[in-house]
Amino acid sequence: MNSKERISQLKENAETLKEKADELEKHASYADPADISGVVKNVSGLVRDASGLVRDTSGVLR
Repeated sequence: MNSKERISQLKENAETLKEKADELEKHASYADPADISGVVKNVSGLVRDASGLVRDTSGVLR
């Protein structure tokens, strides 16, 4: 995967992260705690993916 593809994937992951955070915020007041836990796990996985892509991308750009 070249740097442009990695940056594109990072942007995609960031957008998905934003959508999941918005979803969590929207449902936080009335959602079942189990649902919130699932969303948080999803978001934390996306953050790990995004941080890995940032490290990969910064290595490619150096």
